[in-house]
Amino acid sequence: MKTGAESKLKVAILDDHQSTLDGYSLRLGQSPQFEIVGVAVFGAELEPVLAASPVNVLLLDVHVPTSPDNARITSFDTSCFSGRYVTGDVTADFLARLERDRSDGMRAQRLLDLQGGRAARVG
Repeated sequence: MKTGAESKLKVAILDDHQSTLDGYSLRLGQSPQFEIVGVAVFGAELEPVLAASPVNVLLLDVHVPTSPDNARITSFDTSCFSGRYVTGDVTADFLARLERDRSDGMRAQRLLDLQGGRAARVG
């Protein structure tokens, strides 16, 4: 079983706005789930960061230019635009269930259940 640093998701960040880098670094750095392995302000700085440490997650400002021959970046997750998810297992049924389970009605029902309420089931 992995423990400590081995179980953390390794994150690299590329953004040309220092305040954005600072915000990500602060928030992710406080979480025991993430290890920030590098940050880059310019696209040219990214490759050495990736070469030094493989990452699980690359937070990337897609408007920051990177080297056109950077083979380490093979694709971008554009699921919020394209509907294609990197996991390959997100279906329309899954999304419908997620929307239903996170609806205001279901949240209200769970709250009533926790408080011992007797309202009719929603969903």
